[in-house]
Amino acid sequence: MFAHKREELRRAVKDIDASSFEDVAMKLFSFQSKHNLVYRDWCKLLGDPAPQCLQEIPYLPISAFKRAVVKTGMWDADKVFKSSATSSAVRSMHHIRDVDWYRSGALDSWKKHFPSHPQCRLYTLLPSYMEQGDSSLVDMMTFISETYDYAGSYLYDHQELHHAIRSDVARGKEVILLGVTFALMDFLERYPLDVPMRIIYTGGMKGRRSELTAEELFIFFQRQCPEAILYSEYGMTELSSQAYAKMSGRFYSSLSMKMLVAELEDPFAVRLEGRGQACVIDLANVDSCAFIATEDIIDLSADGGFEVLGRLDHAEIRGCSQMYL
Repeated sequence: MFAHKREELRRAVKDIDASSFEDVAMKLFSFQSKHNLVYRDWCKLLGDPAPQCLQEIPYLPISAFKRAVVKTGMWDADKVFKSSATSSAVRSMHHIRDVDWYRSGALDSWKKHFPSHPQCRLYTLLPSYMEQGDSSLVDMMTFISETYDYAGSYLYDHQELHHAIRSDVARGKEVILLGVTFALMDFLERYPLDVPMRIIYTGGMKGRRSELTAEELFIFFQRQCPEAILYSEYGMTELSSQAYAKMSGRFYSSLSMKMLVAELEDPFAVRLEGRGQACVIDLANVDSCAFIATEDIIDLSADGGFEVLGRLDHAEIRGCSQMYL
């Protein structure tokens, strides 16, 4: 019965659209509140609510991924992704039952925003993620790179990266460079690029540089790489889906993910738009937990687009939401 219901939910998530999202989410809540021990305990602590809509669903604090193994059902993980962190911080862990499921969803989301034709050349600059290991972002980009003419992942060899990008553009290649924000800033400060390309930044400063507002960051990239089209990525270890923003606009997520907001004074008062604590429904988290209260503060519009405004005061600074407005 469990296996049958799981496969039914996976098929529904794969075929999701705006009209079916709430129905699938409510069915997944019923499934996970019964078979996910950590989430079931959280629901019991809240009095075993019986939600009738998305706003009434209990959202599991994201810190649970640091303290427990968050799984729906009993199974061995294909992969265990770990968050980036300082040496003193506890790393969140996301146990992935089916890594092909994770990769397929990430690729579908990526393809909606970025080209992958033979003349497209992909570079990555992810030193902190590569060094710590077990990163969902590194796994995602390694898989996505298989659909590209992949130039490779760079650490600190900035001069070589600069030369390679300029050479590829001169040969008519369409270059995409994805990197962690602090590494891209280090690179472009020394080696500005006045060539057309796409730059995708993610992951914040990781304690390596002073924090910048989203506007300051946008201005920096425009100054150092004036012909680039800029994007930012919103994702985290605990999620299977991602959102992307073009230039200085709002993030928009894949069909499997929806943002809601909880009032800062009352985390159980959840709304479909406005400013507050970000609550995420990620239906691709069929095997972990799809309903997560993050530590990000967002401004959410009625069409589902959102801006990241900062983090809750008690939250550890980490990840791609360190850009304060």
